[in-house]
This record gives sequence, structure tokens and C-alpha cells, in this order.
Amino acid sequence: EEARRELATKQLRERRAAFEELHGAIEKGNDEPALASAIVAARRAGVEQEDLQKAEDRLAELRALTPEERERRARAELEAKTKKEAYLLVKKDDADGLMALLDGLDESVRWQDWRDYAGRTMRRCAQELRASRAE
Repeated sequence: EEARRELATKQLRERRAAFEELHGAIEKGNDEPALASAIVAARRAGVEQEDLQKAEDRLAELRALTPEERERRARAELEAKTKKEAYLLVKKDDADGLMALLDGLDESVRWQDWRDYAGRTMRRCAQELRASRAE
């Protein structure tokens, strides 16, 4: 009886871990190998078919992307990450770090048009946060 209960608990933990890995890979978005291995692990652990189908659909979408679409997505992802970092530097009032970050951007990136979650430009955000150095 005790052994059966322990086995059931172990299987539940494995299924939960596989489920979390699967959904993490789905949310991450662009990592085909991670998603494919998460699907295999989830199938082995007995994750529900509905969740497996969602992951398989996502994997099929990723595999159907053209190289141009992949590049565009990668650029958008990088820009979003850089934008987040820039606003953190404004909040920290780190003018030197912000200048280095902005100087390192590609010419095609229009950082002047960036807005934060409240719709503020970096300058407006710096003014409201009284980050005089970053302004």
C-alpha cells in the first residue's frame, strides 16, 4: 500500500514537472528544440492530450516560419528586451549606462518612439521619476 502511494506521488510529480516544462516552452515562444524535447517528456509522463496538442500546434507554427519571419521575430524580441533594460536604467538614473545602451543600438531602431507601460517616453519617465541624470 505504501509503495503504491509513493509510486503515485512520484508519477504525479513527474507529470507536473513535464507539464510545467511544456507550458514554459510554449510561452517562451521561439525555442524549437526545447519545445520538441518538452513534448517528448510530457508524452512520456502522461500529460493530458489537450496540452500536448497545444504544444504540437505551436511547434508546427514555429517550423512553418520563413527565415525572414524568424529574423523579424528575433529583432522584435531583442528590441523589447533592450527597451525594458533602457527604462530600468532611466529608473536607476544611470545616464552613462543608458547612453551606452542607446549608442549600441542598430541605426534602424527608433528608440525615440518607445513608450513604457504608462505611455511615457523615456524623457517623460525620467522627469516624473526625477531622474535628472538620465533625463
